[in-house]
Amino acid sequence: MLLCHHDYQGRSCAEAARKLGIGPSAVSGRLRRLRKIVPSLFPILTELEILCYRHYTTDGLRIKEIAIYVGRKENSVAKALQRCRRKGLHFNKGMGKMLEYDGLVERYGIDWVDDKIKEKF
Repeated sequence: MLLCHHDYQGRSCAEAARKLGIGPSAVSGRLRRLRKIVPSLFPILTELEILCYRHYTTDGLRIKEIAIYVGRKENSVAKALQRCRRKGLHFNKGMGKMLEYDGLVERYGIDWVDDKIKEKF
């Protein structure tokens, strides 16, 4: 399991323990106590759960696309997303796949696109 708090930059319990100069069991024990005191700081997600959740909600990818991207089976991705739901994460779909300028022009026309774009690079 990875610690996902920004202070730990996604380190494992063993890596966090080395950085803190304590044993991995001490890290696990402190995490259990902390979870009882401040449950809102949890859940701690696995790396796969983070990837799947981000690609599903933010990037708007389907399970099949996520599986290809992360190199896992579709079933594994689906189970990771189920664990995220059980851990209380919200599943509002994001913007979906982003189209490049040419794709937007092809889909909506040049006039519409130029009217919507605030700044061109």
